[in-house]
Amino acid sequence: VLDPPKPTVDARQKVILVSRDVSLTCQATGTRISNVQWYKRARPLSMQQQVVTKGLNLNGETWINTLMLKNVRIHQAGWYECRVFETNEAFGFWSTHVKLNVIGKE
Repeated sequence: VLDPPKPTVDARQKVILVSRDVSLTCQATGTRISNVQWYKRARPLSMQQQVVTKGLNLNGETWINTLMLKNVRIHQAGWYECRVFETNEAFGFWSTHVKLNVIGKE
């Protein structure tokens, strides 16, 4: 049995000033990954905001998904979830979270 592709993030929490840009990066390695995607409030975020790269290594493929948020507003604060989906997997996905704090006045 192969280990699941548990996702990791570059930081569990980020603080950003309002109107600045921020990126959230998620990485997973496995042999049966079909997708890595960012969500907020259980809804998938636009793939136009996400940059996905894949590379081969001894443990399979490493997928990196960087969510790029431009000109961040107060309402964008909150928990962001990175989900890693496997092919042919009944369990669905594995996930991890990042809390984004936005400070300042708009």
